Amino acid sequence: MLCVAVLPQECLGRTVLVARGMDVSPVCQLCREGLESILHVLRDCQIACNLWNSLSPPMPASLFFGLNITEWIRQNCCNSKTSPNSDIRWDIIFSFGIWTLWLNRN
Repeated sequence: MLCVAVLPQECLGRTVLVARGMDVSPVCQLCREGLESILHVLRDCQIACNLWNSLSPPMPASLFFGLNITEWIRQNCCNSKTSPNSDIRWDIIFSFGIWTLWLNRN
């Protein structure tokens, strides 16, 4: 599952590819504003921010957008509260959200 692959940084963002000597631009291909790390693609890119804001995470925005990647994945994948916008558990919404963002990136 993507959540498991993200934690040990096995999903390769462009910054990792550049660090490994590949000749690619490290800039995010979606927003063209930030360096494409895994955290940028899944949370900090404007495309990702728009998605998360529309889904209304059941935690303060300062917490949701302020955690490191390991803690961010853990807290959201283990959060069984329902989203304010639906009766679906947040851990399910979150998992589909990061999967959609990752597919959109590829």
